[in-house]
Amino acid sequence: ETGDRETSPIPAPPAPIVLFMPAFNEEAAVGECVARAPSEIDGHPVEVLVIDDGSTDDTAGVVRQIDDPRLRLIRQKPRGICAAANRGKKNNHKKLSQ
Repeated sequence: ETGDRETSPIPAPPAPIVLFMPAFNEEAAVGECVARAPSEIDGHPVEVLVIDDGSTDDTAGVVRQIDDPRLRLIRQKPRGICAAANRGKKNNHKKLSQ
């Protein structure tokens, strides 16, 4: 016996699923929307990315008050829902590729 043991590689944790949540003046609803986001889907952890698309109310302030480690906030000038979703995709791609 040489002492060699066959070992199984440690499996990598499942990749997160990122829920993009574009928001414009959603102060009244954003907190509940974040709270309703599942913590996992099919064993994959869920991250929530709120993209505040230039809200004039306190949407960003409400998001900042939420104590949830899976929550991130991006603010941008108003450009519309498609631009907000694309910003989330671009920001998330940078995070995953680092």
